[in-house]
Amino acid sequence: MYSVLAFLRTIIATGVAFVVWYIVAAALGWSESLTGVMVPLWSGGLVGGVVSSVFNPRQGIMLAFTCGILLTIGFLYYRHGMLGLAASGNTLITLWPLWWPLAFYLGAYGYIATLVRRK
Repeated sequence: MYSVLAFLRTIIATGVAFVVWYIVAAALGWSESLTGVMVPLWSGGLVGGVVSSVFNPRQGIMLAFTCGILLTIGFLYYRHGMLGLAASGNTLITLWPLWWPLAFYLGAYGYIATLVRRK
């Protein structure tokens, strides 16, 4: 039963982060600039990390990091595997999905730190 709940939590947290990323990226006009790539990623990652920790604060950081890794693998596979985009001159823009785990982690950590300070 626990593995089913963990799977559902992972799907929900990843989905929320993806939806937030999509909305912010569309609002910024899908630009390939550093700001146009990183602002949606950090917005989605922080919100996804908070959602991961809302389910279970004890395991929120592990769940958040796992969701970040899944999104990193998914984005890199889609961009470089399916679309065949080559590595461009700017490595930070090319490999921007590698920041997902850190954004999720900081979102989860911030939420848990807020819970601890309230007590």
